[in-house]
Amino acid sequence: MKTVNIGLLVGIAVVAMVGLSIFAFWGNAAGATLYSSFASAKKTGENVHVVGTWVMKDRANYDNSQDLFTFYMQDTTDEVSLVKFYDPMPGNFKSADRIVVEGKYEANAFVADNILMKCPSKYNKEASFETAAAQ
Repeated sequence: MKTVNIGLLVGIAVVAMVGLSIFAFWGNAAGATLYSSFASAKKTGENVHVVGTWVMKDRANYDNSQDLFTFYMQDTTDEVSLVKFYDPMPGNFKSADRIVVEGKYEANAFVADNILMKCPSKYNKEASFETAAAQ
C-alpha cells in the first residue's frame, strides 16, 4: 500500500479553491453592469442600467425600415435623454410604471441593448392589499 502525502493533497486543494474563486469573481465582475444616470453614462461610455420613466409628452416612434424604436426617458436625477432600441416597442411598454434600459451612451443618445419594464401596482403586495381593504 502506498502512503499518501496529506500536505501535498491539502496544497493542491487550496490552490484549486483559490483558482476557482478567482475565476468566479472575474466572471461576475466582467458580466456585471452598474445602475447609473444618463450623465454618468455619458462620461464613462460604459455599459450601464438606467432607471427612469417614459416622458409621455415626447411620443415614442418606431421606424420599420431601420427596426428602430426611439423614445425619451427621464432618469432618477430628472435628466431626459433620447433612447434608441434596435427592436420593436416592447408589448407592455406603455403601461409600465418604471423603465430600466441597459446599454451605453453613443454620440447624442443612449443606445439600449435591453429594456425592462417595471409592472404596474397590480404586482405590488401593498397596493393590492390597500385596494382589497378599500372594497
